[in-house]
Amino acid sequence: MKKIILSLAFIIVVLISFGQTKSYYKISGKIRDINTLQMLRDCHVKLVSSTGIVLEVKSNKKGDYIIDSLSSDNKYIYIEVTKKRYLTNNENRKSILFDSIPHDTIINFKITPIPLSGDFFPEIYFKYNSDIPDSSYQYCLNDIESLMQGFYHQKLVIVGYKDSLETIDKRKERAEFVYNLLIKKGIDKNKLTIDTVVNQILANIFTLY
Repeated sequence: MKKIILSLAFIIVVLISFGQTKSYYKISGKIRDINTLQMLRDCHVKLVSSTGIVLEVKSNKKGDYIIDSLSSDNKYIYIEVTKKRYLTNNENRKSILFDSIPHDTIINFKITPIPLSGDFFPEIYFKYNSDIPDSSYQYCLNDIESLMQGFYHQKLVIVGYKDSLETIDKRKERAEFVYNLLIKKGIDKNKLTIDTVVNQILANIFTLY
């Protein structure tokens, strides 16, 4: 009778142990140039999960990246890929919400190089009647910084725009806001020029020459 009780106790302990075991999964994929389809090495891959975990890795020489040991508690993940001399836009960002138990998943990226010459038109949008930008402005500034640091002959015109529906003219303040941020990032002010345009929809356009 004592042996039977001990056996039952052992079975219960084993069942409890299995019930507390967490499952894990991984996210992996390839990163390519959107134009040439060349595999890109040394891309910075950042993952943020629904539980607040932040993990960062780099792609290898074959363009592969892998983030493993993700607990099944992380049912939502957000991934962003950045690389010098490449744009940071929606092509670089993906998110997944698992409806059931999370599982190993492949997420591939094709990212766009910053153009080497000609007009370059990243846009920073501002709040209505305000010189305060929306939350995505940092991505645009990073693209401009990468280009200006990589191609030293380029000069940049920062154009402040005003929506035709706006009642307060914030063109000058908007252009100056961007101008000052770029200087703080280490860009030579002699390469920057401020200009304004009347009654246009876009908040700012940057022209390289």
